[in-house]
Amino acid sequence: MKYQQLGSFPIFCFFILILIAYHNFAYIGHYGYDDMEYAKLASGFSKGIIDYDNHFTYRLPVIVFTGLSYLLFGVSDFSSSLPPLIATSGILLLVFLELRNKSNLTLTLGLSMTLLSNWFIFYSDKIMPDIYVALFVLLSLYCLGKYKYNNGQQKNTALFAGLFSTSLFMAFLSKETILLIFPLVLYLAILDLVRKKNILFWLSSIVTGVGLLTVYFIGIKILTGDFGKRFEAITNNSYLNLCSYDKQPINILLKRIGYEFFELFINQSMFTGFIFLIAALFQKNIKRIFFMEDAFAFYLASGVILVLSSNFMTVSPTSYSPMCLDARHYLFLIPILSIPASVVITEYIESKRRMLPIINILITTAFISYFADTNCFGKLYLPLSILFIATVFIKDLKTRKIIFCIGFVIISSLIPYEMVKYATKVNYDEQKEIVERYILKENDSYIITDPVQKRIAEYLSRFDISKGSKILNFNDIAPTSKLKGEAIIFSNWYTQYLSSIDQNDLPSYLKSIDSDNSLFYENKDLHISIYRVKEVGDITGTEILNSYNDFEHDMHFWNSNGKNTSHETKLEGNSSWVLGEYSSTFVYPLDSMIEHNFNALLFSSKVYCNFDNKTASSLIVSIENPEGQYFWKSTDINKHIIAYSNWSLVKLDVKIDKKELKKNSILKIYIWNPKKEKGYIDNFNVKIIGLMSDNRE
Repeated sequence: MKYQQLGSFPIFCFFILILIAYHNFAYIGHYGYDDMEYAKLASGFSKGIIDYDNHFTYRLPVIVFTGLSYLLFGVSDFSSSLPPLIATSGILLLVFLELRNKSNLTLTLGLSMTLLSNWFIFYSDKIMPDIYVALFVLLSLYCLGKYKYNNGQQKNTALFAGLFSTSLFMAFLSKETILLIFPLVLYLAILDLVRKKNILFWLSSIVTGVGLLTVYFIGIKILTGDFGKRFEAITNNSYLNLCSYDKQPINILLKRIGYEFFELFINQSMFTGFIFLIAALFQKNIKRIFFMEDAFAFYLASGVILVLSSNFMTVSPTSYSPMCLDARHYLFLIPILSIPASVVITEYIESKRRMLPIINILITTAFISYFADTNCFGKLYLPLSILFIATVFIKDLKTRKIIFCIGFVIISSLIPYEMVKYATKVNYDEQKEIVERYILKENDSYIITDPVQKRIAEYLSRFDISKGSKILNFNDIAPTSKLKGEAIIFSNWYTQYLSSIDQNDLPSYLKSIDSDNSLFYENKDLHISIYRVKEVGDITGTEILNSYNDFEHDMHFWNSNGKNTSHETKLEGNSSWVLGEYSSTFVYPLDSMIEHNFNALLFSSKVYCNFDNKTASSLIVSIENPEGQYFWKSTDINKHIIAYSNWSLVKLDVKIDKKELKKNSILKIYIWNPKKEKGYIDNFNVKIIGLMSDNRE
């Protein structure tokens, strides 16, 4: 069948098949934090249990739709993925409906840029609210666009105004991200009011919106006794983090709104659609675009305004704090950008319109991505640049369209295909089978694992309390505590990675397990090891030394490395230590430890750090003798920082067998700041604990 004769609906079906295939071959399971919280709340909702103190509860579409799916099909990966897959299909349907009267090339490009955007397709089957926000924001613009630009629709003012307001209301129920669309809605309303158009539509929308919100807050009052319970829950569940831009130095905020947002879009392959919107602005009558004189201008101007709003708009009512830089927060932009971008590309292919702006912006983006050292350069921007340049030399229009269309879809698929290969490596289905076989069938043993694996195991138990009650995470057991009774230790590299746990963060009892005697299952391909032990923790721990340095005065065993304290920036008390290349160092001779009747030593250190910016500093534990340093462990401070210019706790526990100690050894614990970045430390605490057993069977 000739390309021009292809119907538009089969093209839509083709992309739905891609969506299904991606879910089948690239599904990597769950992240273990927000998604498992939504799953737990949805499971409770399906049983009539609602936690009104949890702010996630008020994101009703993800809770209600997932809960209904659980009610119909039970708690499973199928029922978890079904609602977001339906929502994603709804987004593709709206893109299809908007572009179906264009050429097949335009439709294919629009659906490609939407679905094959890496993070969009990644979250297409996840238990997260962002895909619902994307659906309802696009639906609201689709309804408004049909009303404004389709002849004959304006007699249905109440209907379209109702659909518009209801869509925005559903987006509001999905997530607070909807705040980012407020500048666009305000702009659209003012534009119509100034031109004295669609005034009845906006009045009807306001009435409908106020009515929906009134019913909503009355419902919350009836259920919780407090009209503002949702906002109270948000406040109570908020916490200081790297996205708290109002609590960090001004340079962090300036970087966020200056370039980091666009850096995210380029590095995470979300910039494709916006490239062509920028190019479309290079025209003489740009006023036509922002006056939105037709549907193309409507989507193009909306996309540009939403991108600017996403970068600059505050999400806090009390201070200026832009949205956190996480790709999933901006999924709603992708289909909105894809619709006008597909038209711009089609005009380029058919008539070489805007050729120089498009090629220049593509090459510039490729150049930037090259120095960012991401796979977007070789798998997206460079191939696209070559495709756009090469196809203009094909004289036959029909051939040019076919080659470009096929090439564009293939190039757009390269990065999502990387996820297919990664999913094969992760092999979630086998991981799930291992958990169900070796963990959920255990009735008498404690299960000890990382935080993500614990939450996923509870999900796989269908939130059965009896199965999950004995599942503990590593942090539930202190380094010197003892857990009596048989225990199973489940070590999974992948979920430890998702938990942000590296080798240094593992508890000492896990590092010292005798694998020859305790290991009863191992999967080297998945880096999964399961141990069965009689006891967890160290049988006897004796505190040998506890040294606490608050930098208020000189301390025994602490080498000052030059007196350098601050009375302005401090955690508590009167002063803190101002970092140079090295902090004040804890120095302790270990010869006396060799004579003690201990099998091992635990060096437990913790310190509060305050840096204005990203740091290369590390907390170091080292042991040396006259021959040199022979033991060294460290942890990167930056990964422990909660928010810059705020105090963050950094901890490092190091265990060493006594037989590894050499004569005349000196223990040193300190902060190494190789770039001499501005920073402060306070309340530096070091404990030396003697262990009578290394927990080996």
